[in-house]
Amino acid sequence: MKKTNKIIALVLAVITLLSVVCVVPVTASAKVTNVVSSSAKSPTSGKWGKNAKWKLNSKGVLTISGKGTLKIEELSESVARKVKEIKINDGITKVDFSALFFVNDARKVTLNKTITSIDRGVFNYFDNITSVNVPSGNKKYSSVAGVLYSKDKKKLIFYPRGKKGTKYTIPYGTKTIGKYAFDKSQYLKSVTIPSTVTSIEEGAFFVVKK
Repeated sequence: MKKTNKIIALVLAVITLLSVVCVVPVTASAKVTNVVSSSAKSPTSGKWGKNAKWKLNSKGVLTISGKGTLKIEELSESVARKVKEIKINDGITKVDFSALFFVNDARKVTLNKTITSIDRGVFNYFDNITSVNVPSGNKKYSSVAGVLYSKDKKKLIFYPRGKKGTKYTIPYGTKTIGKYAFDKSQYLKSVTIPSTVTSIEEGAFFVVKK
């Protein structure tokens, strides 16, 4: 009988304890929130290697400023995926092969007046690019409706892979179609070549869709 009373007393004690726990109010300090601290937000500016810096605005335009050769700089994924357009300011004179590899989802690239050397491989990974623009003051390059040419327009260097349109007529006066110029074009089905063209370099029409 005494053993039974002890068991009953123990059960009552547990029930009493649970009831007390259940009615304990949740204080304000215990409130769970989903606030992300400002330090966790993606940066909007920073350094690009040793000789340049970058800035990203709210419209997705990445502006790169500096001097000399633009080399590769790995941006965070959260920054890179926001980039829709790239602008390279005066001062940069050369763009290395993989310099823009981590922002290759951009649709537009605008060069500057001071660039005199662009490695052909720079645009190899820009599958969705629609135009490459060059200011008239550049002494080495030019652009015609977003297509990259030499300054004298005698060499077609790069036709943007994401440029809309199934047909393209190369301007009369063009003499050379550069290496991989039409490589992996997404929309082109035919290209009209003028009689002035005397040289078609390696892979110029590689994987152009029929």
